[in-house]
Amino acid sequence: MVIWPDKRSMQGKRAWQVILVFVLLGLWALGHRPAASDPEATPSGVQAVVPGSGQSIEAMPPSPAETVQTLRSLHLDRDYAGIAPWVIPERRDSFVRLIKAVDAVIDANARLKSAAESRFGGPMGEAWDLSSMENNLGPLSKDLVLLNQRFRGDSAEVTLQEGDHIPLVRATFHSRDGRWLYEPEIVPEAVTDELWRLACLVNEVEESVRGGATFEFYFDSFMQRILPQMARVATVQDEPETSIASSGVSPD
Repeated sequence: MVIWPDKRSMQGKRAWQVILVFVLLGLWALGHRPAASDPEATPSGVQAVVPGSGQSIEAMPPSPAETVQTLRSLHLDRDYAGIAPWVIPERRDSFVRLIKAVDAVIDANARLKSAAESRFGGPMGEAWDLSSMENNLGPLSKDLVLLNQRFRGDSAEVTLQEGDHIPLVRATFHSRDGRWLYEPEIVPEAVTDELWRLACLVNEVEESVRGGATFEFYFDSFMQRILPQMARVATVQDEPETSIASSGVSPD
């Protein structure tokens, strides 16, 4: 049985709700990653030779561009222990916590979408689908196009496109101990906390839908609970002496 709300009663709510979702996702994307617009970067497909060594890049440790591919592959496998060694030590722990929280939201969203489609019939979630977060993760994004890489001594930048997003993104790497390590942008620890709360809210809505909740409840849950939490994710900042350890939110 397909359960649909009265279309006239939902039409006005849906229109501005869709706009709000994209605004919030845009805030997340723009607030937590840098844009790239460097026309002078070296094409990644160009083979380079290390002066005096006679060795090409293929004989050297993985290049920054190859490291991007490694990070993406590890993330697709949810291999957080594998990701960690490819991140600079001073950002490693906080970055892995952040990625775990983002993945918790993405996975919860997928479960809710499946539950809603089973309960209500037809495609669900096109207006409020949070899966676009998968392509706001820089080198860990699900869909990536590597455009070029540029070296500056022991540092390098890889320009990439996340999905079909514009502007492009520039990921920074540093050569340490014989490999190129990713330097993620600094994100407030409070963002990680709020992402875990968002994942919990989505899980609660999924449980309600599987338990027989109405479409109106499903829709209003996004308006009244999930969207406000998305706004907190996009705008929260750390408070003095506040950390994930003291927040009461567990990543497990």
